[in-house]
Formats: sequence, C-alpha cells, structure tokens
Amino acid sequence: MTPDVEEMAAIGAAMLTANEVEQLLGKVLPEGPSAKAIQNAVRRLGEEIETEVWSVRPLSTKGDVLAVSWDGVMTPIRETNDIAWREAGVATVSIYGQGEEGPEKPNPRFLARMPESGMKTLLEQIVDQVVRAKDGRSCREFAILCDDKETIWAAASSHPELRSAVWIPYFYHPSEKLMKAANALFGLGDCATRWHEKLRDKLLLDANAADNMIRTMRRCRRLTAAASKERNVVDNAIKYFRGHRDRMRYTDYIARRLPIGSGPVESAAIKSDP
Repeated sequence: MTPDVEEMAAIGAAMLTANEVEQLLGKVLPEGPSAKAIQNAVRRLGEEIETEVWSVRPLSTKGDVLAVSWDGVMTPIRETNDIAWREAGVATVSIYGQGEEGPEKPNPRFLARMPESGMKTLLEQIVDQVVRAKDGRSCREFAILCDDKETIWAAASSHPELRSAVWIPYFYHPSEKLMKAANALFGLGDCATRWHEKLRDKLLLDANAADNMIRTMRRCRRLTAAASKERNVVDNAIKYFRGHRDRMRYTDYIARRLPIGSGPVESAAIKSDP
C-alpha cells in the first residue's frame, strides 16, 4: 500500500471492520488492499506510533517511585455482522513524586490492547516499559497495583522483571466489600455509612486492620438479625478479607509513600466499555 492508502485504511479501521474497509477501498481504488493487508498495516502503524511516543516523551524524572497498574474489561466488538464480547486491557506506567497531599504522577503513560484475551501482549508491553523506565534511573520503590483477581497476579508473576515489585491491591475493592457488608448488616442509611467509614479509615491506619475487620464483621453478623441473603454478603466479605489480608498492608504502603488508588486505569477501562 502507498502511504495515502495506508492512512485511509487506518482511519477506516478505527470505525469499521477490516472486511468493511476492504469493501470500501475496493469501490474507490482500481485494486484495493485485502482485509489481511489492512490489519497488518494498522498493526505496524500502531507499533510505529507507540515507539515514537515513548522515544519523544519519556517518563518524567521528577519522582522516585515506579508504579504500574492494569485492568481488563469485557466490551462488545462488532466482528463481521455479529457482536461479540471480547476483553480489552488498559494499563498505566508512571513515575510518582511526593506532592503536598500524597504521591503524585506528573505524566503517566497509557497502554491498551483490544481485543486480547488474557492481556498477554499488554503484559509484554508493560515489562518492556518497566525495563525502559529503570534504565539509567534509580527508583526508591517499584509497585504494581491491580485488582484482586488471582489470574492477574499469576500472569504478572510469570515475568521475572515484575517479581521484585511491591504488590498492592486497589484500595477501592476492600472498601467496596466493607460498604456491601455495612448495607447488609444495617440497611441503607447513615448507620451503615458511619460503620463503613470507621472501618475504612482503620484499614488505612491500623497495621492489623484486615484481621480486625474479620473479627468485627463476624461479631456484627452474630448480633444483627440479618436475613440469609444479607448474611451471605457478609460471609463473602469475610472470605475476601481472609484471602487477601496479607496484601492489605495499606498502613505500610502509605508510610512508604506508595500509591494505593486505581482511578486512572479503572476509569480508562470503564470508558472503553460502552
């Protein structure tokens, strides 16, 4: 393909399937490219753009914490004439510095792959960018922030370059579990809100918070007249904290000035899901 045809193919592929772009270009060109050629061109152009972005705009040097975060979301994708649900993966690679209100990242880098089951290529890109970020840079800490799916942690641990990181579960998830438990125990209202806020703050300030959460939820479950459905919600929260308590060292993470939030990458995942 000539550069002009490649450009038309790339623009078309952003809105149409490769087969539809093939049909469209076939109507306006003496001999249009095949769907396979269009896919290959788009893939190559994407790689060139990514390489250019990372070489022209490297990560900021104002910071001493390298942090990586990623997430996935199932999203509907049109394939030929049908709609299929496929996994989209998004990630950020950031250098954090210490701001007035906590860790700040001046210029995070976003990566994405869609569709891609298991985020294999996305993880390979993350590893590549981690290696680049560490080259010639002295980082005080290296952290990985992800949700609580064991498949995600297992996939990451298969890469030696990521094993030295501090593994931090998104703080939003245990906070959400506590909120569900609060509503199940006390019903929607101020009582549940106050109970949730009190335990959520303890999770940030108490080194033994996870064990304390488990004991508190067990005690409240015995003392309240919750129905079986609500009791199951509390039991699930207890099971969650029991399974992840070794990673819920948020007091330690905060003392080390590490990020614990997931906003940028989760919002990117949400935006990719119409």
